[in-house]
Amino acid sequence: MLTTSIKQEILAHAERTRSLNPFLQSAASGTLQMESLARYLASLRFMLSLTPQYLRHSRHIAEERGAPGLAAYFTHKLQEEVGHDAWAEADIECLARQFRLDRAPSPVPSILALAQYLHNLIDDDPRLYVAYILWAEFFTVLLGGELVDHLVHRCGVSVNALSAVWKHVELDADHADHGFAEIENLVADPDLLPAVQATMRHFTGLFDQACAEMLAS
Repeated sequence: MLTTSIKQEILAHAERTRSLNPFLQSAASGTLQMESLARYLASLRFMLSLTPQYLRHSRHIAEERGAPGLAAYFTHKLQEEVGHDAWAEADIECLARQFRLDRAPSPVPSILALAQYLHNLIDDDPRLYVAYILWAEFFTVLLGGELVDHLVHRCGVSVNALSAVWKHVELDADHADHGFAEIENLVADPDLLPAVQATMRHFTGLFDQACAEMLAS
């Protein structure tokens, strides 16, 4: 039940993004400005840099609350995720060289809001952070390759400036499969389903807003 609900939420959001998201549409039409892509990469780098911290914090809370299986999950994810922000950092430098961008990009406001939301979410119930991880991984698998293809073939971006995206597309296929297999055990309380659905809709809303902010000059 929980797995089916989460998968349906992510699939529906991916379809809405493909049809309606102005950032993805700009990439598909070849009109995306490179300053917008730089803001996207800076926002991605920011979130990736926080992931190890969030995973350690989640593990600590899981241990305090007597959930060894959940703590073990966060330990495993920590081993997978350390250092991925360096990929995005290298991408930003590559993009700046290719298109002669001079201003260092910053994360957009909704990404900062997402970071604070996740911090509070983990404090409240680290099981809900598992849902976020699964959303991020499966959503990347569904749309990340498509985004890279548009950026390379329609916008002229070097694939070397997109390593943080395509590497996660490759890695997250296995990660998402594992996450869907595990989530029923990790988030076993059926009463948690409304909270999972509410939190997923909240951070998908922040993601959509972030994409609009990335396009703003």
